[in-house]
Amino acid sequence: MEEKKIRNNRLFIKMYVCFAVVITVFAVLLGTLYMRMYESATVEDFERQLRAKAMSVANRCSKYFADKTPSEWMNYLIYLKELEGTEIWAIANTSARNPLGNDMAVGLEAASLSADYMEIAHKAFENEVEVRTNFSEYHECIVVAVGVPVQGINGEVAGAIILNAPVGSQKEVVNSSWFMIFISGMIALV
Repeated sequence: MEEKKIRNNRLFIKMYVCFAVVITVFAVLLGTLYMRMYESATVEDFERQLRAKAMSVANRCSKYFADKTPSEWMNYLIYLKELEGTEIWAIANTSARNPLGNDMAVGLEAASLSADYMEIAHKAFENEVEVRTNFSEYHECIVVAVGVPVQGINGEVAGAIILNAPVGSQKEVVNSSWFMIFISGMIALV
């Protein structure tokens, strides 16, 4: 009788350990999948918002360029940078007949941009909107850059607006998600 009871206890312990391992693996896999989906959705949503903001800034720039009010444009840029913390570059299309002036933008050569941002500016000069997402060593997180053309006189592209912004608080969300996965695994073992 004692031997049967001990065998049943061993069987129970083996089943418990197997069940706990399966639950832990399931919790980690499900948590990782959820985290990746959340991360992807967050970045895509941020890209849409930054693209809309860049289009709005480019439209404002076109208006200030047409109205010949560069001082108002510079005040607007300062306001945006202080308010939102977004890096904004206004770059003149020097190959246009009427490019943005030096009082509204810098030339591509003077902008001292990385190769990635140069490509974004060139796409904008071709009247295309370009969105890029990369990991930034400087910001230590994912950064979204959007390049938008600025329409000048007669519909030609007078310049480009490039907005660059880190995806907010994503690192904290990922870290707290890993913590929640760990806690779920520990609870599954108990």
